[in-house]
Amino acid sequence: MARWILWCVLAVSGCQDGGGEVPVSDSGGEVPFSDGRLCTLRGCSPAAELALPYAGDEADLDAGTGRVCINQLCADATIAGVPRDGGGIGAHFASGDLLGMVMLWREAGALSVRASVEQYQLALTAGDVYSLAYSAQDGRVLVEGRWAAHAYATSYPNGVECGPMCFTGQLEPLP
Repeated sequence: MARWILWCVLAVSGCQDGGGEVPVSDSGGEVPFSDGRLCTLRGCSPAAELALPYAGDEADLDAGTGRVCINQLCADATIAGVPRDGGGIGAHFASGDLLGMVMLWREAGALSVRASVEQYQLALTAGDVYSLAYSAQDGRVLVEGRWAAHAYATSYPNGVECGPMCFTGQLEPLP
């Protein structure tokens, strides 16, 4: 079981070596590749994290739908419930290469709608437009916002020699 989970992590994170071999480590630490490299298996942080405050009727949030878009590619996720205490309730979304999670989040009594967008295989470029909307079960849009990525910061959580290359959007709100 542990080998299957590790293989899934490697396949998604892009930390395979050039020969397509997927090395397996029982130690949970660095993984040896056939060319002698030792790589950790850290994945990328989200490419974008979006958040909108919500001050309306909490009952409208239950069984609502979050819609996340990057440019013209959109995905939806329906969330059952509303967090009563601190923390959140979320649901994953996927549409083509657009993957992530929408959450209802409560912190210090205040509610917000949040989303994280994973880079997966998205072709990210400066000027990308992200949007987040949350609609009640009856279709009314309760909150929505848009952001532009004026740039993407690049990072290598396992070192440049191991991959993956990760991108994090530097977002600015749009009117």
